[in-house]
Amino acid sequence: MIFAFGVTGNGGKQFFQEMEEIVTDSPIPIETQFLQKILSGYAEIDMGSPEFYSIIIQKIIDRGLDKFESL
Repeated sequence: MIFAFGVTGNGGKQFFQEMEEIVTDSPIPIETQFLQKILSGYAEIDMGSPEFYSIIIQKIIDRGLDKFESL
């Protein structure tokens, strides 16, 4: 969903800020392929904070996936 909103340009700043909190604070681990899509969506719309990008990348690196597939 975040990816779709990002690439289409839909969703406002408030939406992306709230989704950022949900993604970073979720007690349920998000699968790596979904982290990749979330990261791509935020990069498309350029709405993520530097902390958000850092948290997502760190989650991916912590899983030993410093080289992941491109979308």
